[in-house]
Amino acid sequence: MLRPVPFFIAVLCGLLPACRTPLPGASRRTEELRTMEESRVVAHRSGSQLALRFRLKGFDSYAAASFPEDSTDSQTALDFSRGAKDIFSRSRKSGAAVPVLGRAAWRTLARRVAADLAPQNSRQGTLVTTAGLELLVQRNSEGEAVFVPLTQRPRGVKIVRRVTSAELVPRLAAALRALHPGTGLALLLTGGQPALLLLDPDLPAVTFISAPPEQTLKLPLLGSSADVSVRGLLSVGLRSGVAATLKNPVTIAFHGSANAVSMARAALHGLLHRLPSGPPPPVVPRPPMDTASWEAELDRLCGANRQPSTVRLRIGGEQFFPDLIQAIQEAKESIDILLYIFDTDDYAIQIADLLRARSHEVRVRVMYDEAASYQSSLMDPLTPQAPGHRAPSSIVDYLRRDSRIEVRPMAMPALSANHTKMILIDGARGWLGGMNIGREYRSDWHDMMLEVKGPLTGWMQRTFAHTWAHNGWGGDLAEFISRTRTSGMAARRIAVPEGAFAVRPLRSSAMVSDLREAQFAALERAQRNIWVQNAYMTDSHYIAGLIAARHRGVDVRVILPEENDSPLMKANNKALIPQLLRHGVRVWVLPEMSHVKAALYDDWACTGSANYDRLSLHVNHEFNIGYSEPAAVAALRRDLFLKDMARGKELAAPDFGGSFPSQITNPLVQLIAGQL
Repeated sequence: MLRPVPFFIAVLCGLLPACRTPLPGASRRTEELRTMEESRVVAHRSGSQLALRFRLKGFDSYAAASFPEDSTDSQTALDFSRGAKDIFSRSRKSGAAVPVLGRAAWRTLARRVAADLAPQNSRQGTLVTTAGLELLVQRNSEGEAVFVPLTQRPRGVKIVRRVTSAELVPRLAAALRALHPGTGLALLLTGGQPALLLLDPDLPAVTFISAPPEQTLKLPLLGSSADVSVRGLLSVGLRSGVAATLKNPVTIAFHGSANAVSMARAALHGLLHRLPSGPPPPVVPRPPMDTASWEAELDRLCGANRQPSTVRLRIGGEQFFPDLIQAIQEAKESIDILLYIFDTDDYAIQIADLLRARSHEVRVRVMYDEAASYQSSLMDPLTPQAPGHRAPSSIVDYLRRDSRIEVRPMAMPALSANHTKMILIDGARGWLGGMNIGREYRSDWHDMMLEVKGPLTGWMQRTFAHTWAHNGWGGDLAEFISRTRTSGMAARRIAVPEGAFAVRPLRSSAMVSDLREAQFAALERAQRNIWVQNAYMTDSHYIAGLIAARHRGVDVRVILPEENDSPLMKANNKALIPQLLRHGVRVWVLPEMSHVKAALYDDWACTGSANYDRLSLHVNHEFNIGYSEPAAVAALRRDLFLKDMARGKELAAPDFGGSFPSQITNPLVQLIAGQL
């Protein structure tokens, strides 16, 4: 008689090859799309759907694609499912025919736009960002203007200009009109990736249409690769369980205690705390808290550790990732990366390939949370990946393969994590904020990073060094030795850049949390406004602080995403919104997932990696910054908060107490979510 566990493993191992093999037809269709002639394609558009008929190997094949009608540039993928034929039939009857232009027409159009964008100097280039792509336009050795991926930028080529979709799409439209007079909406076959472009010169707008991703056999609970799942589960279990316990006993004790205490406090607070009764007073204009006295109070609470540095907002992956790619290419000494997630999608692998190449020239060190990265690798991004992309079974192995990258995956001791996102180039230029490395951060989500220059990067480098030591085999002992060997002198050796202002590092962990102390004090001190944006607002103490401030007459505003990567957090937000509205807090929702973590308390800004949940405020390692420099605070207010309020939807206050079921389920959902 077979034992259940060995039998299950035997069956699972037998299925591994199937799980790593594309289903029939995926690769064939991808290759045929690249070589397709325009005479073999018929296209019709009906509303926001494009329906296609291809002549493949003497047989008709049908595909459909949906695209937004209100976007300048967008991405989508073809769907070859059985329903595509019905969509084509309906579109042919009720829609409009779309002319199809072949690869030669696309090459001519692309060359015309490239010639318009490329500098005359072959050692200079123009950076183009559109629809999740970073492209460099330059002149080759023959003087011809060409597009190349930014990751393949030739050494010595300097980027002197930056062009976004808002500038690129009108140029594509003008080129189409010039080369094909009288043509309106047109479908272009590119012969590359993306396979198709739907260009509307009248709007103007462009939709990048990819070939369908390779489909793989999926096992229940394990995703598309049992190899990834089995190896991932074993690695996470051994590293976060056995190894973490042996080498980090102090961390296990502190984090376990902090988790237990904060979970109990969150449950008791959520059940026993009474919020203010009655309607809140009207918001009236009043002077903000005095920033000089506020900073003095923070010196007392958190230490006098402000550093003269510069801070530049990089809102959205389109702003941040091109900067990161260029910085990696130009690094002279070192590249240090500390993240929560390093994904295995096609975009993350592009960054990984660049790091692998640079590791033969400069020192490259990478740390990331292994459990979180493993979980993320099992989920597909919203925007289509490159056809033929096969995610590696282990990002650790992939980074190390044929490279000199030093990789240290991080464990989750006692169900806590290092949630910091921090990147340092040559120890003098850094980024911190909410973004990890993966396609969702580049294309799918709304997020923000902050570029930092000046002595603050010394504090960041010291944090990286402590974390690096902690995640080696020395564990707690190695981190203790690292802390005794480093001091604040490292920050003082870094030159102060022009335009620098005082920036305060705010860190959080199970042992001490300047971040928590500062933000709860800010909740009590704010007089004029508190504006917050976060997707994971579950800490009952923080929520109570927001409501208490509103009942003092403070203008309290919260921005939440309508979508969420966590079903529990989405349910929590739906339960939280009526509570906030009843107490006079103004609430906006954004249509897409927002991963931003930012707050304004009068004229003091606080932003970084920390969420407004129990784990970030009480247990996890986090790194935020705080500052009160007027121009920098105004930039955060204008470029993040006001822009997001303008494009988001403000919700109306409810005029009733809610349905009877919601009065029971909403507090229950918030109580459960408050444990995270």
